[in-house]
Amino acid sequence: MNDKQSCQCEKCRECCTRDPGWFLPEEIKPAADFLKLSEEDFRKQYCTEHQVEGTIVLAPKRKPLVSRLSARASCAQSSWSVLTKPIAAAHSPHSGCIFFRENKCSIHPVKPYECRKVFGCEGPRRHTRIRELIVRRWS
Repeated sequence: MNDKQSCQCEKCRECCTRDPGWFLPEEIKPAADFLKLSEEDFRKQYCTEHQVEGTIVLAPKRKPLVSRLSARASCAQSSWSVLTKPIAAAHSPHSGCIFFRENKCSIHPVKPYECRKVFGCEGPRRHTRIRELIVRRWS
């Protein structure tokens, strides 16, 4: 298993614009502390829920849609990802992670487990295994 902690290649940055990584349960508090928020406020402001086989998993929200599309049209867009479909698609499925700013992660020291373990330049096969592990941890 690759132990590298970050990569700045184009394919890895593309992951951040396509599908935000999932947190482990124990990562919510450190991320909230990093932003000087309560866990509850962090969840409300920055997290979205994914339901996988009855288990709720948290991931960063996507950036708000910045276009002339109506909110209704953006909510109607499908946003399937590996193993899940977000419970509420209030943001564009192509708007990227809310923490991805100026081509880098604004919460890099406390970024989600999936972001630390999956790299776009390595291909998709590890992605499914990592998400399965994350779901088990939330169960």
